[in-house]
Amino acid sequence: MLLFKEIRSGCEEFLKNQLDPQNCLGIKLFADLHNCINLKSATQEYIYEHFTQIVQNSDEFYSLKPKELEDLIKSNEIEVANEECVYNCVFNWINFDKKNREQYLSKLLSHVRLPLLSPQFLTDVCDKEVMIKHSFECRDMIDEAKKFYLRPDCRAEMNGIRFKIRTGKDEHLVMLGGKTVLLNKIEFKIFLNMMAFVKLKDLDFIKSHLISSKNIVQEPICGQHCQ
Repeated sequence: MLLFKEIRSGCEEFLKNQLDPQNCLGIKLFADLHNCINLKSATQEYIYEHFTQIVQNSDEFYSLKPKELEDLIKSNEIEVANEECVYNCVFNWINFDKKNREQYLSKLLSHVRLPLLSPQFLTDVCDKEVMIKHSFECRDMIDEAKKFYLRPDCRAEMNGIRFKIRTGKDEHLVMLGGKTVLLNKIEFKIFLNMMAFVKLKDLDFIKSHLISSKNIVQEPICGQHCQ
């Protein structure tokens, strides 16, 4: 029994070291089937961290079952530069087998944080999507996202999960400062857990939410924590 456990542990470590965006979903399925708890945990963390590369480059992504995709995109821990990535992955997955998958659109779209999409994306992409036009539920969700921008006086009532930026695996500290007028290109200094500063430019999905805050417009602030 001890030898079996050592072999099992060795196999799990080997597979952990082989993880990449092309095979991680398959390895997670393997871990689930064989109840490899440590391997499953490591694979899940890898999937969260490399979500964008996986949905863009992995053939395994298109083989996900509806519930598996739903569980993935509703997680607060997936690392994405913007919510457009999540929106696009849903439609790419559906269009891969549109005839059989279109029925899942409203369910999956409910886990996309539509109010975090830019106003331009909502009007130029979402409004023109035929599948959304054909679904009352989807149209209602798009209208809710538009209301977020059009009715700032109602934002206090909009406190559901769809209105919150995904935190990812790690907490981030956003440092803001400078002139009261926000330019097209804004630098955000994000203090990561690794104690390093990284400059990120053109984060429109964050900028659009910060502009809506009266405190941001009137005066610079520092040390605002992203929730």
